[in-house]
Amino acid sequence: MVEGLDATRRRLADMGQAGPEPTARVAAWLAAHLPEVAWRTVAEVARAAEVSPATVVRTAQRAGYRGYPALQAEVRAHLPSSELVWKLRRAPAAAQPSGALRRVVEQEKNNLDQLALMPDDTLAAFVDMLAAARRVYVVASLASVPLGEYVALHLGLILGNVRFAEPSTVDALAMLAEVEADDLVVGLSFPRYARATLETIAACARKGCRTVVITDRSGPGLPEATMVLKLPARSATPFSSSVSLMAVTAATEVLLHERLVERVEANMARVDRTWSESGVLLSSRRRTGGPGAARGRERTGGTP
Repeated sequence: MVEGLDATRRRLADMGQAGPEPTARVAAWLAAHLPEVAWRTVAEVARAAEVSPATVVRTAQRAGYRGYPALQAEVRAHLPSSELVWKLRRAPAAAQPSGALRRVVEQEKNNLDQLALMPDDTLAAFVDMLAAARRVYVVASLASVPLGEYVALHLGLILGNVRFAEPSTVDALAMLAEVEADDLVVGLSFPRYARATLETIAACARKGCRTVVITDRSGPGLPEATMVLKLPARSATPFSSSVSLMAVTAATEVLLHERLVERVEANMARVDRTWSESGVLLSSRRRTGGPGAARGRERTGGTP
């Protein structure tokens, strides 16, 4: 609850129960997510409530405001200027560290329970595109960059033909120059959503290749994309949870192996051989007698 907004919330809640559809749907969404209005555009609210932007504007007017900006201004007046600060403040205090941990675990369980309801044909279609692609590119911006690198690494270990590119970099420009119809471009866009990622995906789609946008449940759609995967990613922190994304990545690895046994196992063997022969692994250093191996044998009484 936010003090000072109770009357606005009650008015919207009443409209949500008695108003005409689809206005009632918008009013109910606004009442349930009123603080989010401070940072959400009309288009984002319309997408979340599954109505047109014009319906959002009409709902704000019927609630007594000149338009959506007036409603937004009232909400902002009662909140911090930063969305991240608001998310930090709204989290309930934990009396003990274990309390914070339990809260996070419960939220992640809920995310995974929702993820488990994903239709089989949705994940199968994603795997089909990955298996058929000549090359796979993963793009992400801002806070989604580590997630994009994670997905690119794991798919690359399985398939071998995967590259990561951050929009507005030389790698992304090279990708845009070389991408073709038999390639697949996967874009990750989690809050706060970066315009550059969606623009890159749209540009690749215009070149005729297949594209996938992976985002959270409130994330942006993209008409040009071949597929949009919306994952449950609610979090006990100001930042989206990455657990569902990691689970989907793991399930995709399993399905790709089942589909492309020889190709995947050959690539994994090549990766394992490269790592072992390079001496970067602890086991390979022991096996090849890398630096410190002799000293280790002396300390343990081992023989060469």
